[in-house]
Amino acid sequence: MRNIKNFARALKRKVSEKGPSSNVPKIFYCHVPKCAGTSVTKTIRKKMFPFYRAETFGFNRRACRQSSQVFSLDEMRVREIVLSYNLSMPQNYFGSGHVYCRPNVVESHMNEWDFVTMLRNPIDRWISEYVYNTYKNRGLGKSTLPLEDYLVSSIGKHTGISFIKYFSSIPSDYVGNFDEFVDEAVANLGRFSVIGTLENLEGWCESFKANYNKDISIQRSNMSPNLEAVDRIWSNDSMLRKIEMLCEPDLHIYHQIVEKTKVIAR
Repeated sequence: MRNIKNFARALKRKVSEKGPSSNVPKIFYCHVPKCAGTSVTKTIRKKMFPFYRAETFGFNRRACRQSSQVFSLDEMRVREIVLSYNLSMPQNYFGSGHVYCRPNVVESHMNEWDFVTMLRNPIDRWISEYVYNTYKNRGLGKSTLPLEDYLVSSIGKHTGISFIKYFSSIPSDYVGNFDEFVDEAVANLGRFSVIGTLENLEGWCESFKANYNKDISIQRSNMSPNLEAVDRIWSNDSMLRKIEMLCEPDLHIYHQIVEKTKVIAR
């Protein structure tokens, strides 16, 4: 029995080492937190690369955190370096993770790689991220701040401009008008092969099929650990207005992508 298991593992390894055929596209899925990225990543891997396990990459949070401490770098900066390195590796063909896809990275690798992502209404996304990080049992990123304190904290403010940070070249310490970076993010997203919104998941799936000739359906995962908390925030008009103000730059990006994907859908 042990020999049979060893043979099966060796055979699986052999198949994996072959890698995909030359007509299989290279895809990187940029996973903005709380935008269904976990489900999308699993589905893309299953549909596009069902027989290959080698030559894929992701981002281990603890490893990135430890590396950032060793080199005194921001953790996201470490992730960006890891991303560029892996996109430059000829044998890699699929990757995903929470990492900025700034214009310089997309422009540098778009001839070899297809960039794919999904956006979500920023207010809904902000609330979902706050509730998830507050009410999850444990782990990196868990927050203990009450909502009022979270709103005025640096993490609360940065959560409101996630799309700006992920898709533009905005400096980490920037303070000022966001219009330039809104335009840059929208232009950058225009280079993505598949782009859409969680609110129009069917349209996103249609776009994916148009690009890759694969029917795809997304099953939600990493659902909110406290739906009652989500409902309480949505029923608080004063709190919603404050959240909307934090998310204003991302809302501009979101609404432009909604309009652009409507045109594509026709």
